[in-house]
Amino acid sequence: MTVEVPVGTSMLDALQAAGVEIMYDCLRGECGLCRVRILQADGPVDHRDVFLSPRQRAEGRQMCACVSRIAGPGVTIDC
Repeated sequence: MTVEVPVGTSMLDALQAAGVEIMYDCLRGECGLCRVRILQADGPVDHRDVFLSPRQRAEGRQMCACVSRIAGPGVTIDC
């Protein structure tokens, strides 16, 4: 499934609008419930959460869909 994430829209909001059920709670990047696994990204992750550790951020294999962004045209995730 391909989901377009418009500028100014979170990945979480775009996924929900497309009918993808994803767990979430705080919408601030604090709880980690909306964390998704990154399979492939066309750019670095702009981590805006406080949930992931510095090591997890550096690995670039996870992101919180409610607040974080990809600095590139696309990303493949497993949610």
